[in-house]
Amino acid sequence: MDEPTSLSPPRPAPPEGRLGRALQWAGVGLADATSAVAGLACVAIFLIWFQKGAGYDVVIWIPGALLILFLLATVVVASGGVLALSRAQAVALIAFACFVAWSYASISWANVEGDAWEGANRNLLYFTIFALFLLLPWTPKAANLVLTTYAGGVTVLTAAAIAHVSTTVDDALFVRGRLSYPTGYGNANVAVFLIAFWIAVIIGTRRHQPVVVRGLALGAAAFLAQAALLAQTRVALVAVPLVGLVLIAVGPDRLRTAVGLALSLVPIIPTWDIHLRVYRDAEDEPRFLENAMQPSGRAMAATAVAVALVGVAWAVIDRRLVPSRRVGRVLSLAAACVAVAVAGIAVVAIANADPRKALRGAWYGDEAIPTTETRFRSLRSERYDIWRVALDRWRDEPVHGIGVDNFAVDYLRQRTTGVSAKYPHSLELGILSQLGIVGMLLFGVFAATAGVLAVPRGSDPPWTRAVRTAALAVWLYWVVHASFDWFLEIPGVSAPAFAFLGAAVALGRRPFVRTPASGPASAAAVTTTLMIAVSAVIALGAPWLAARHVDNAVERWSSDPAGAYELLERARTLNPLSSEADLFAGAIAARLDNRDRMHRSFSRVLERDPSNWYAHLELGLTHSVNGRRRAAVREVRHALALNPREDILHDVLEELQAGRTIAPRSLDKGFVEAIRERNR
Repeated sequence: MDEPTSLSPPRPAPPEGRLGRALQWAGVGLADATSAVAGLACVAIFLIWFQKGAGYDVVIWIPGALLILFLLATVVVASGGVLALSRAQAVALIAFACFVAWSYASISWANVEGDAWEGANRNLLYFTIFALFLLLPWTPKAANLVLTTYAGGVTVLTAAAIAHVSTTVDDALFVRGRLSYPTGYGNANVAVFLIAFWIAVIIGTRRHQPVVVRGLALGAAAFLAQAALLAQTRVALVAVPLVGLVLIAVGPDRLRTAVGLALSLVPIIPTWDIHLRVYRDAEDEPRFLENAMQPSGRAMAATAVAVALVGVAWAVIDRRLVPSRRVGRVLSLAAACVAVAVAGIAVVAIANADPRKALRGAWYGDEAIPTTETRFRSLRSERYDIWRVALDRWRDEPVHGIGVDNFAVDYLRQRTTGVSAKYPHSLELGILSQLGIVGMLLFGVFAATAGVLAVPRGSDPPWTRAVRTAALAVWLYWVVHASFDWFLEIPGVSAPAFAFLGAAVALGRRPFVRTPASGPASAAAVTTTLMIAVSAVIALGAPWLAARHVDNAVERWSSDPAGAYELLERARTLNPLSSEADLFAGAIAARLDNRDRMHRSFSRVLERDPSNWYAHLELGLTHSVNGRRRAAVREVRHALALNPREDILHDVLEELQAGRTIAPRSLDKGFVEAIRERNR
């Protein structure tokens, strides 16, 4: 058994005074209150991010990161800088800290330093949230409250989103037939739904939970599983059964987990056609989308209520009937078989539009049954090309990589598809290509150590076992799904996974903060913590202020160009590594036909980011209107070398070589809005 590096202190006594009397009257300890308040504050941040594009934009996620950083600094300073951690916990925390430090170091060798700074800041967020949840004085009931609140909040917001989509005729809520609202990205929707799904399944299947809570949790799980179908994410159809089988194979309470999964997933079978019809109408006939969404929403609500009622009945019987060990083994085997059958149906669905068609076809020999159009029948994807480029870049820089978040430039140059991918769409390939073997080893040590520490044990008390099982399920699902997507770059998806993993690891050996003796060592530790916190605030705050200035400039440029330029100059000063402010200044100058400022702005872009193909294009256009045809052709050829599959560049080069002049404004219309869109 892993021994702590210092003696674990006793549980802190309740404070004296009114607060202490209030906590004692409520039956809540100081540890419960401290952890619950901090944990619920983080849950509120996660839910806000979920509603606001999954927190992708730095303007959205950095304020939440600063609040989380403040909470972490408060916990560390309150401890006097001395924390009781087991050796394994310390290894996980140190490995993660080194991974973040390596991310910041990669700025020095990255081609696009501004993007590397943003990526390193995002990794700092994940370390901060993991460290906070690891160091909080968790009790199992406080952790259970935080997990339950998150799952309930996601369910409520998802229900509101489904209701909105069902009553709003707007095909913008869908991308290529897949539900993208509210995060703006279908796969992010699915990930958030299914993170909450796993928590709900575990909560709904444990005997110690209140009867009503169990029923509501299972109903929520059934609802979320069906909502995930609307985005048609193929990886989820493999990830969910795989994680379920792992939990049934290695975790305690196998029977309960298997039964909960079966209850939550079986309603998908009779409602399959109803939900997948939405995909067809959203892609082909958006005007009929409302007619498809309303039956889908009603089916989700009806099956969720039915499962909730079954869950309540099960909870009532479960409290009165305890099967023998032999009967329990038989029931576990039966439930596992049901879970495997459901998993098999899901896997069949990847290659078949309707899982029931395969069953009916096998029974009756009928292969002519009509099906609903679906993405699940095809494994075609641009990801293979994205992964090829990521592997090539890792081979070129195997030790330290190309720099965090620096994939986009290389992919534009080497791609064989029309997709403009900004990220490698794979957790492992993203880390390998951008941070090399060093980054992969550091993250691997953290992930493996923390994952093992989070595994629930049969000897754990029921509350602890339930929390750790739910957190482990969330972590496993996130790792599997993130292996095929770019979730590490989406805080609204990834931050909850790191947070709940931290809580699960903490409950393995609760790292209660101990009150150290005052002295030089303690003062030095607190001083160091505050210095690191201040540095982190600067690292996070400067890009956030710069992004705010850019947003404000975009809003006011048409009515106050001078004010917009002033804001962009401030943004440029606050974020000296990013070229974004100069890009917008050049775009605004192009719209206003201010050629001198346009030339100066795009030249400054290339000073900070020589690989920016758009800046080369715009400089070529300014040379064109000023009569410098050779310089214009040279700049456009530079742009074409950086982005050879961009059709507009071929057209512009052909026009310039023919001696024609192209006005920048003709290409820049809508650029201010388009540049902010995500490449997915």
